[in-house]
Amino acid sequence: MKDLSVWICTIALFTGLNACNNEQTTADVAVHPSSKTVIPPSDNSNSNYDAEKGIGSFTNVSLSSEPDAKKAVVGKALFESTCSSCHRLTEDVIGGPGLKGVTKNFKPEWVLNVITNTNQMMQVDPRLKSKAEFYQVKMLQLGLNEEQALSIYEYLRTVDGK
Repeated sequence: MKDLSVWICTIALFTGLNACNNEQTTADVAVHPSSKTVIPPSDNSNSNYDAEKGIGSFTNVSLSSEPDAKKAVVGKALFESTCSSCHRLTEDVIGGPGLKGVTKNFKPEWVLNVITNTNQMMQVDPRLKSKAEFYQVKMLQLGLNEEQALSIYEYLRTVDGK
């Protein structure tokens, strides 16, 4: 049962990660490698919600020009143990979208807030709501801390060639 819970949580975590584009405007619709259309953020009832950064403890992330190799190694292990049951890097699966390109298409704050503040993000972000409807599963709170989330993000940066 624990394995199933982890699998469901992992699905939920990264379902939204490929759902937005940090360069898109509210008039744009992002097309992901799977060619599935994602609804851009619009008319959110939460006036405090920042569609580019999301809601959570990550408000101003400063990254080096190159991924942190040590964190990326840890992030890869976390990704493989926590995320890969629902996500692949280059293809969509039943549980969620492929994640290659996520660090190029999203602001780091948004991605990291999805990872660490999943429940609240799922309630307010229209892109995550759209993905949850499409995949018929909501991403669950994984309980990852900020350092773990940053490690996963650094791993994804290495995959994206940043």
